[in-house]
Amino acid sequence: MSITIVSKLTIKTMKAQPARHSVEKDDLIATIYGRCTDKKAGTSDHGEFVRFIGEFEGVNANTGEAYRSGNMIVPKTLEALLDQAITLDETNAVDFAVEVWVEKNEGSITGYSYLVKPLIKPAESDVLASLRELAAPSTQKQLEAPVDPKAKK
Repeated sequence: MSITIVSKLTIKTMKAQPARHSVEKDDLIATIYGRCTDKKAGTSDHGEFVRFIGEFEGVNANTGEAYRSGNMIVPKTLEALLDQAITLDETNAVDFAVEVWVEKNEGSITGYSYLVKPLIKPAESDVLASLRELAAPSTQKQLEAPVDPKAKK
């Protein structure tokens, strides 16, 4: 699997965005997972959005191509899920993993809507606890106490 680094992870930069009015059935388009450490509000020609900051990876479900970035802008359904999960006064980071699907929606200007299926519940991330668990086998081995040269007499 090759990995492409992008300036921001979006459905479009993952080349997973369907053409307008091309969706005929529910279809998995991407899997996105990561650790969100901050968020910033922004505005574009398409309206307001939240830019998430952290470590993110997305995989295009059709091609298998993986994309990574430290910034992520996602469809409103995922944005709402993450925005609720991360309250930076209380949480250092939030881990998440989701599938992004599209469904036909004639009422939408694009002809489709996004569906998000969480693979895990967004949860507070304790990086040090994770590192502690990884290091546990090596820290459990106790070193022998040094021998006092005077005690050998």
